[in-house]
Amino acid sequence: MNKALNKNPALKAVHDADQTRAGFKVMLTNWVVERTGGPAIYQPDEFGRGKSMKDSHPHLNITDREFDIIMIECLHTFYAFDVPDHLIKPIMADLQSFRGDIVTKPTAGYTSPYNSPYSGL
Repeated sequence: MNKALNKNPALKAVHDADQTRAGFKVMLTNWVVERTGGPAIYQPDEFGRGKSMKDSHPHLNITDREFDIIMIECLHTFYAFDVPDHLIKPIMADLQSFRGDIVTKPTAGYTSPYNSPYSGL
């Protein structure tokens, strides 16, 4: 995972722990599949995964900057797999719509490049 994100000890713990690493990747993949028009496979399970974005992120103390790093990681992935720009824009806008649910440690005075008139989102 991204070194900048792993500076957040709560995120690092999720990324590093054997019991959460694989589940995190599966749930993230399931969420993306569902959000991009695939089958509804992002579902709550007996391990507490699959909650809403608002319910699943408070303990991670994610900042606005960390959220933007996640956005950049998504772009890198889309570019690596040659996803067309016309498909990237709605996916990024959808992810951006969850900022308020995922960011649980807002940064005072922070201005995200994704909220600027230049971002196109």
